[in-house]
Amino acid sequence: MSEPIHVCFDMETQDPDDFLCLLFLASHPDVHLKAVTLVPGSQEQVGLVRWALAQLGAGEVAIGAHDITHAKPSVSPWHWRAFFSKGARPRSAVAEDAWRVLLRECDENTVLLTGGPLTNVAETIRRSVVSGRPFVAGCWLAQGGFAGDNIVPEHLRLPKFVGKTHMATFNFGANLPAARASLAHEGFGCIRLVSKNVCHAESNRFGRQQLERLLGGLPDDELLGKTRGRSACGRDSGAEARHMAGLGLIAQGMREYMSGNRGGKLLHDPLAAACVIDGGVIAEWHAVELNEDTGHRWGSRSCPGSKTAISVRHDPDRFWAVFLGEVQASPSAAGALLAPPQPLVPRTMLSEGLAAMGTSNSQEAGRGDGTAPFMSELEQALATVTASNTRALHMLVAVADACERSATKSLHRQKADTRALLRAGGWPVLAALGCRSAADRIHLPAQPDARIRKVCAVVRCHAESLAQRGGPVQLRLSPWQQRANKRSTAAIATAAGAMEALEGAEAADAGLLQTIALELAPPSLKRRCSGHPEEAVEEGSSLWAAEWEDPGWEDSALQGFRQPSKPSRNEGLDALERLARAPNARPDRVLMQTHHVVVVYDVYPKARVHVLLLPRDETLRGPDALRAEHAPLLRHMAHLAAWLAPRLRALHPGLPPLRCGFHAVPSMSHLHLHLLSLDFASPELKRPRHWTIFNTDYLVPPAAWAEQLERHGRVCVDHKAEKAKVDGEMRCPLLGERLADMAAVRLHLSSARYQERLRDIQSDIVYM
Repeated sequence: MSEPIHVCFDMETQDPDDFLCLLFLASHPDVHLKAVTLVPGSQEQVGLVRWALAQLGAGEVAIGAHDITHAKPSVSPWHWRAFFSKGARPRSAVAEDAWRVLLRECDENTVLLTGGPLTNVAETIRRSVVSGRPFVAGCWLAQGGFAGDNIVPEHLRLPKFVGKTHMATFNFGANLPAARASLAHEGFGCIRLVSKNVCHAESNRFGRQQLERLLGGLPDDELLGKTRGRSACGRDSGAEARHMAGLGLIAQGMREYMSGNRGGKLLHDPLAAACVIDGGVIAEWHAVELNEDTGHRWGSRSCPGSKTAISVRHDPDRFWAVFLGEVQASPSAAGALLAPPQPLVPRTMLSEGLAAMGTSNSQEAGRGDGTAPFMSELEQALATVTASNTRALHMLVAVADACERSATKSLHRQKADTRALLRAGGWPVLAALGCRSAADRIHLPAQPDARIRKVCAVVRCHAESLAQRGGPVQLRLSPWQQRANKRSTAAIATAAGAMEALEGAEAADAGLLQTIALELAPPSLKRRCSGHPEEAVEEGSSLWAAEWEDPGWEDSALQGFRQPSKPSRNEGLDALERLARAPNARPDRVLMQTHHVVVVYDVYPKARVHVLLLPRDETLRGPDALRAEHAPLLRHMAHLAAWLAPRLRALHPGLPPLRCGFHAVPSMSHLHLHLLSLDFASPELKRPRHWTIFNTDYLVPPAAWAEQLERHGRVCVDHKAEKAKVDGEMRCPLLGERLADMAAVRLHLSSARYQERLRDIQSDIVYM
């Protein structure tokens, strides 16, 4: 007997589809259903799922909920009509956090099937980063996405989708940030998407014929509901009874549905579930990369070698035979879905806007500034970068970055759009290394700066050797863009052409690339690596890290602490941005400055000591602006906060340890890291939200976001869930005590128990 297929199912209950999938998977003899997670996760949903599993003798299945306190039932009326007498609605609050269940139960031998919004998946990804425990699945199989005319051959297109390349999809569109984070996650061995262009086919409609076929295969006692609830765990003699019980419940539900909908129902999620049992249900997959348009509609583009594939054609006869229990197909899907992924073609920065919280190529196309065509051309030119020249390209960019820093040391606040433009040559390298660090918006500068001129000069010297693919990319810039940026356009075209040539370079050209890297190196590095260009790579690659590892301020002393007075009027949401840009204009607000960070006083302090660490980079307006290249900055800020904590305590005798973190959804423009003492002794601590934003995991440790940037290129923030924490009940994170109101908070802070707990903390700085 073959090994069962291990499945975790993330579902919703707004229509019959997901519940039919649950009955199908929980009862099928070839499936080991390990867990069911629910979104939004109401008590009605949990009660419904527990009832169904009990009917099938599968009460051992783990159940997780995103929000067990969710106010609305989020269960369609069909569920109650089909399976319960009038007024009977089971409820249960017995469920774990959905992310805990997925993190524990998913592994490289498990298929993660999703049939609803991807809130639970994204939360699990976020929690895995924070905890350091990897979130992996052999395959993520989702009902979602869309393949349009650019993917589906003409004879396979559904009439309703002809002429379309992007369509709205509920499962991905209901929580866009979660969908982006899930698609960008590296922990899935492969991603398989059963899309609208297949599951909306009329051949998937459950009608009178399918109901008769289903009823005809059931024993008489199952038609009367006599076998339900019997123990049928595992793949023993009870497996067949459980399968019949599941099919009986499906028949009962669809008979009720069709009593009011004679035309039947298109089954979307069950088509994906059938793929778990028999990989042949989807007759043709196409390797793709997903993207969004300006209306947040999803589309696909061909990407040979991608680990993501979307359905193009299915076998309806095979689907119905599997779903209606007419065949006991061997679990070929296990081999197909859990096969080792093919090598992933490096993704460009533009397409990685799908990661976590970004914008897409098509979104930027609406800007009208001519940059989207430029990025599109580079995207096409870099699409086939191979692993053989990745190291050489990495070397080129690492040493060129060192050259840029040497040439522009005093210009550390140059515009981020210029910096991103200058990194154009590094896109294939960063993509191949799993980084997603291009800026979302690129405004071409009126004058190319030293770095791009240097790159172009070196490239021109080697133009003949590099011209393997037919010359520079023809950039389709708007007339306005060409007039405003004549000099830049020429420089960019040269760089883009060089990159088009480089992306075709074979391993034999590594020596040439090393020569280019060495020519871009600072003189000191040239001398040290003379005759050994490969050494320039390793040393040049480490220069960026060395800059952060040698901050230069660690041996200095903190020069006093003078809390400024409260402003006489509201200074606006951009007050921190102005302070980071010109700290010397308000010296009374500044505690200290480093090359990268300005440390300022919070003028509305929520504790005896409360300071903010502001990066000097003006473009970091908030978490959404963070990219992979900012991970060292976040670690640098954490290091500076850890340096400050003991010195602030030394300046304030008796000061308790300090807590450090970013607000998940900051209230002011410009990224800022909070560092405040745990006494919370301040008249500005007025409202419950002032407590919850610093005493729940709404306050995110900088290391958590740095790890997300290194893994995914963006930070994952579920705004709705984070804001719910702010409005939630107040508790003390040190003692777990519930605090009813602000009077209780103040009483608790002055209590002997709290003060004793502060004294027990052995470190100067703590995190949530």
